[in-house]
Amino acid sequence: MSLGLFNLCAVAILDSEGERLAVKYPRRPGSNPSSSSAGSSSSGSRQAGVGGGENSRAGEDPTKKGKKRDTGGMEDFASQRQLEQQLVQRFSKMTSRNEVEAFEIGGEYVGLGRSINDVLVFLVSESAGCNEILLLEIFNTLSSALTTLTGGQIGKKQILDNLDSVFLLLDELFDNGFLLHLDPGVILARINMQDDDTAAATGAGGVGGEAASTQTAFNQAISSAKENLIRSLLSGGP
Repeated sequence: MSLGLFNLCAVAILDSEGERLAVKYPRRPGSNPSSSSAGSSSSGSRQAGVGGGENSRAGEDPTKKGKKRDTGGMEDFASQRQLEQQLVQRFSKMTSRNEVEAFEIGGEYVGLGRSINDVLVFLVSESAGCNEILLLEIFNTLSSALTTLTGGQIGKKQILDNLDSVFLLLDELFDNGFLLHLDPGVILARINMQDDDTAAATGAGGVGGEAASTQTAFNQAISSAKENLIRSLLSGGP
């Protein structure tokens, strides 16, 4: 099975209580736009839904926002949360929670889950035609990249501290439900490229760059005025 033909339904990174840290429900090929409401990032630094899918941040309830978006396989926020609760409930019955566990959800989906410190990581695919070996490879790629992004310690705090990079990871891993990369090194390199491009754009002419340039000009003007005043006083001028 080629990478492009493997269709992921969802990835969910939750805390130990089952609350969202970061999730993505990609648009599915041929799906109609959902009538549900969805919103932008709660932190304001990045809008949910980048990369052709739906990204949601910690504690975000899209039903309280006004922007409509396609939610793909999950028709609305309530359906997404229901699936996430099912994932947590099914996974809580597993005996080896520190290892990757596979389980079915209602005969419709196959899920992979693992508990890592105070974080629960899940991947979901449709049962029909699911290749569990490839799904495990995807899970290992996700876990490896997350470990690198969080400095070797996957945890709730580390995920939240690196949330923008986590969403870039989800976008680079799959798009519209289709797998893009299985090499964590490639994914991390692409994330670093995007981070560098953002930093360069900000420094060259973005809002941050303009603010820094304005502050520098102001400081130079103050310094010049001080020098002129000192020279005037020393020369006995008015």
